[in-house]
Amino acid sequence: MRARMRMGGLLLALALVWMQLGCQSVGNGMSGNDGQVKKGASELGQVSHASLQQADGQPVTDAQRVEAQQAEGQAEEAGRADLGKAAADQRESTNVAPQLVTYPQPDGVPASPFYSVKVKQADRVQNSFTYISKNTFPRVNIFSDDTSWTTFSFAGKVTVVVETMGVKVNTCKILPSRLGIEPRIYPDRVEFDLTQAAKLSVEINGEIRHPLLVFADPPESEPVPEPGDNVLYYGPGVHNVGKVEVKSNETVYIAGGAYVKGYFEGGTNKHDVVIRGRGVLSGEDDPHKSHHMIQIMGNNTHDIRIEGITIVNSPWTHIRLWGKHNTVRDVKMISWYYNTDGVLLGADSLLEDSFFKLNDDAIKLYHSGITVRNCVIWQLMNGAPFQLTWNVSQRTRDVTVSDCDVIRVEHYKDWDNRGVFNSIHGGTGYLSDYVFRNIFIENANFRLVKLIFKKSQYNE
Repeated sequence: MRARMRMGGLLLALALVWMQLGCQSVGNGMSGNDGQVKKGASELGQVSHASLQQADGQPVTDAQRVEAQQAEGQAEEAGRADLGKAAADQRESTNVAPQLVTYPQPDGVPASPFYSVKVKQADRVQNSFTYISKNTFPRVNIFSDDTSWTTFSFAGKVTVVVETMGVKVNTCKILPSRLGIEPRIYPDRVEFDLTQAAKLSVEINGEIRHPLLVFADPPESEPVPEPGDNVLYYGPGVHNVGKVEVKSNETVYIAGGAYVKGYFEGGTNKHDVVIRGRGVLSGEDDPHKSHHMIQIMGNNTHDIRIEGITIVNSPWTHIRLWGKHNTVRDVKMISWYYNTDGVLLGADSLLEDSFFKLNDDAIKLYHSGITVRNCVIWQLMNGAPFQLTWNVSQRTRDVTVSDCDVIRVEHYKDWDNRGVFNSIHGGTGYLSDYVFRNIFIENANFRLVKLIFKKSQYNE
């Protein structure tokens, strides 16, 4: 009963968010699939009904209704402001100086056998190397055999050309669909234009068994650091590094075209660590649950920044941070095993412009003051895109998630964490003031929300 009482405000807040956003986010996101729309409407009806009473079964008071209506109005105003800002950003992106950077194939790293990608800007055409990650857990992840991806950086306007290696192109869909990117279809290729950074799934002939992801990044905002006492530099090529211990005030730079096999361990209570670049960090040589890919724990950890890299084939969590004032920006993650959670941030921290295709909870909202925005999630069979708590034992509040796209959810068998929004609460923590705004969901027909109270062996 105690856990139910503590979560009562959160239950009401989630219900109000989905009452406000149901038509815009779930309805539009699932258009084209009547069964999914009906499923979303049914779930929304259940959640809205739940908002009429508190967690202990008592009716909601008039004061609570007034407070809820005020919160709904504020959320609507914030949503309109966000949409206005997005339009302004789009206009600004077309006025910047043209820039295009693609990255070389690391020696010995296989290219995708399904796709070849070129990027055009004005009269220049550049190859963008296309990687492939093979499904290492096919017993559970039954919809994809592999995933191809390519990364480039640009400003201005570019045309992306995807060649299909001899397969005739009949149809093409580009997700997130709300971006409205219209492909031009030719017998042997697909072309589409971009004027701003995006994380995309390009699905040709309805193909998700061998899908292609396009990571169109913004240009790097800082110069490449020179190798030195406080800089670890990994240039283009393959690097077998195993465990790398990082220390405070250190920068790790993984250049585009670098393929680093290993992981970064910071122990506890580190500060001002930067791991950035446009290269790849891979855990492919290590067994399941042997290590996290980037981990720095401790209550006194602060000001950790992870930016721009791609993390693939993780044996466990991709990024695991504690403390406060941390930033994860423009990171792409593709992994297959159970337990391949996405990002744990720490308090008063920022996660933005990142991509997740993984097989456990993508975004862990376990600390106060977290801001998440502009992320794209392809959830595999296990885990939740948004995990609010798993036995959290501390006061947690003021969490904001906005402008995110859940482009696919592959849940097909029930368990505790199978829902787009999930909470498994068996701790003593009091959670409140979680706001989800402009969340767009498509290709998801299993469960929208699952909030349960259950003490388990898993605890952060």
